Amino acid sequence: MIDRETLLAELQAFAQQRQQHEQDIIALDGAAQAIQGLLGRLDEQDKERESAMPSVVTNAAGQTVEDFGGSRGSSATVAAAGSTTTDATVLTADNNSVSGANGTTGVRLPSNAAGRTIKIWNSAGSTLKVYPPTGGQINAGGADTNYSHLTVSAQLYFAVTDLLWYTVKSA
Repeated sequence: MIDRETLLAELQAFAQQRQQHEQDIIALDGAAQAIQGLLGRLDEQDKERESAMPSVVTNAAGQTVEDFGGSRGSSATVAAAGSTTTDATVLTADNNSVSGANGTTGVRLPSNAAGRTIKIWNSAGSTLKVYPPTGGQINAGGADTNYSHLTVSAQLYFAVTDLLWYTVKSA
């Protein structure tokens, strides 16, 4: 037969275990909510990436070109100018349609842009020179070396740091 003190001690131990389980459940609920929040943010990022991927379309001139569609952020139409990183046209918008490329003129990516993505559409009939910010580089091109953006094509440029940019070529 169990005496009263033993029964009371077992009841207290049970109450402590129950309290610990309730705390564990609260902690798990918090973790589940945090995971749901992260999954929601990942879904949003996936949608943004999908909208940034180019598709191949035929333009009014009958040329097959890449189209990023669904552009987000600011947009600008600019003319390529200059032939070095110091005198090329500086891009300030997120989505840029560049004209006037003649194989010697270019545009410059912005500085202090870590994490930023720039879309460039070269609408000209010649290669566009794309320069990094002064002292920066694009891909493995070396400091202040231009990147040759082919004619009638779109590309994504993304800044890993303030001075290091990488490209994603369209199909």
